[in-house]
Amino acid sequence: MSTLSIDLSPQLLEALRAEDASLDAADRARQLVALDLFRRRVISTGTAARELGILIGDFLRLASTSGIPVFDSGEENLEHKIASILALGRRPGSGRAAATRGSGGGLGPPPINCSPSPAAAGEGAGG
Repeated sequence: MSTLSIDLSPQLLEALRAEDASLDAADRARQLVALDLFRRRVISTGTAARELGILIGDFLRLASTSGIPVFDSGEENLEHKIASILALGRRPGSGRAAATRGSGGGLGPPPINCSPSPAAAGEGAGG
C-alpha cells in the first residue's frame, strides 16, 4: 500500500475526528476518498470495500447512510445489467436460461415459487 501525506488545518483535522469518533482521522479520510470515488463511479463497490477492509454489504450500508445512491438507476445502466444477467444465465451452446439450473445442476439455489399455496389462496376468499 502506498502512503500519501496531506497537510490539514487544525479545523479540518478536528472535523474529520468529530465526524466519526470510532475512526481515527486517517481512516476517516480513507473512507471519504473511497466513498467519493464510488459516488463518481470511478471504483466499484468491491474495490471500495476491499480498500477499506470491510465487506461489500458493509460498504453499501456506509454509502447509503452517507447519502450516496448504491444503485445507478439510469436506463443505459439498467439495460447493461439486464444484458449481463441474461448472459450469465446462458450455458455455452445451449441457450438455456439460468432458471433451469436450480433443479439439480448445482449452480445455485432452486427457483423460488412466488405463487400463493392453495391453502393460502383459500384463506382470504371465505374467511
